[in-house]
Amino acid sequence: MQDRILKESRRHGDLFLPISNYQMNLHNSKILLDCHWHEELELFKVLKGAFRFQIASQYFEVTEGELLFINSGELHSAMAEHDGDFAYSAVVFSPDMLEGSANDKIQMEYLSPLLKGQLAVQRLFQQKTQQERNLQNYFDQIYSLLEEKPTAYEIALKAYLFFILGELIRTGSTPVRGDGMKDTAAESIKNVIEYMQGNYQTNITITMLAQRCSVSPGHFCRMFKRYTMKTPVEYINCFRLSKAAQMLETTDRKVLDIALDCGFNSLSYFINIFHENVGCTPSDFRKKANNS
Repeated sequence: MQDRILKESRRHGDLFLPISNYQMNLHNSKILLDCHWHEELELFKVLKGAFRFQIASQYFEVTEGELLFINSGELHSAMAEHDGDFAYSAVVFSPDMLEGSANDKIQMEYLSPLLKGQLAVQRLFQQKTQQERNLQNYFDQIYSLLEEKPTAYEIALKAYLFFILGELIRTGSTPVRGDGMKDTAAESIKNVIEYMQGNYQTNITITMLAQRCSVSPGHFCRMFKRYTMKTPVEYINCFRLSKAAQMLETTDRKVLDIALDCGFNSLSYFINIFHENVGCTPSDFRKKANNS
């Protein structure tokens, strides 16, 4: 079990080629992608199943073969629409892959406004128009290049990323009124998530979190769920469980000590929550991890 509920700290690709591809296959998992964000841009393609995808406060119903674009710094997550098997692939890349000099026209007119939220673009791409089919093809080509790594594939990668930028602009980009740079509510939720991450071992209350956003507890809970598809309690419990699972896998500490260190003040509550989310008791989880 991994730390999934936080700003991603891993490097996608490397310093000289900051781009990576991923594929996940999941079975009967309610949460397919926990709420997180990263500075990279992302293209996300559903390979199997139907997803309810959240980007900031927008929701998209995404089915097999459809592609989503996620901008830099945007909160996003996905839930299952029904029980079954699910699969998705993604390409995550740094803006550095496309950025040019400060006076470069592409940089000034298209890329910078896009990254700053001053240019709204289409999010969901199916196969209905030629432009949508083009973008799908560019995604598939990038994914194949990252898998196969033929000679000089890095040049082709950059070319296809620029093709994608062009299609995003052509499919209906529109200027955003105002500075467009920040979704204030989303930034508040990011702040709260980072606070949870740094203080998960302590007693965290809804009132405390609401005060950080300068809103009432009721409004905070509604706002939090709109952006994360979880209640604040569900969210912090999931983060704590992730930390606990790491300790169960990598240490021989007592279950009670792990529960207390992860912010659970009751062993029975910890065991119940762990079983509800993981499907087994902490002790059984440790046995399975040790035998794998």
